[in-house]
Amino acid sequence: MKNIKVVGVTKKACEGVNNFGAKGVNIPHPVDLEIFTKKIKENKQLKVLFVGRVLPEKGILDILKLSEEFKDINFTFVGDGNLSSRIKNCGLNNVEYKGFIYDKKELSKVYRQADIFISNSYSTENWEELFGIVIIEAMASGLAVIATDCVGPKEIIQNGENGFLIHQKDYNDLKNKFTQLIKNKSLIKKFSDNGRKTVEEKYDIRIIAQKWLDLIKNEN
Repeated sequence: MKNIKVVGVTKKACEGVNNFGAKGVNIPHPVDLEIFTKKIKENKQLKVLFVGRVLPEKGILDILKLSEEFKDINFTFVGDGNLSSRIKNCGLNNVEYKGFIYDKKELSKVYRQADIFISNSYSTENWEELFGIVIIEAMASGLAVIATDCVGPKEIIQNGENGFLIHQKDYNDLKNKFTQLIKNKSLIKKFSDNGRKTVEEKYDIRIIAQKWLDLIKNEN
């Protein structure tokens, strides 16, 4: 096993591989910066976005609760799952449900229409957010990100620098960080700029492709 290399998208995944006697190589998921470009102008009215599976463990109900308390802010949900009907029938005028968007270019447009991205996942007995491609897509698009401290987001987000990390299943923490953002446009801009820079330096598809190429060359 010691001569076997296994690619892990997070350092934590690589640690698990190492524990089994193989060598973990950290190569994260990429984002295409030619598709996911940074938004150009701010919205007059703040817009919040969620993209992902519409399931309880994604923290959907707490995001909906947030939309009930902040009716002057628009919330958009993109994805599919067993809570889809809950969103559709929530009765809130500030909530929009777009369903699953297959085309990446269309999805990128939705990102650029928003200001704040929320990833509110929490771990269960059988699952945890092990990376979070939507997080780096949002950061590439210039959104200010709030994400829970699951394994994946913790390696992407530097709390207070390129986004906020919050405790899992903690609505008060979510509301508190969200309130800080909406009251401070300069903080939104800071997260937007630093988030885009993070993706350019670590998750650009060209950088990740080179990592794969280097790994393959070293094996030949």
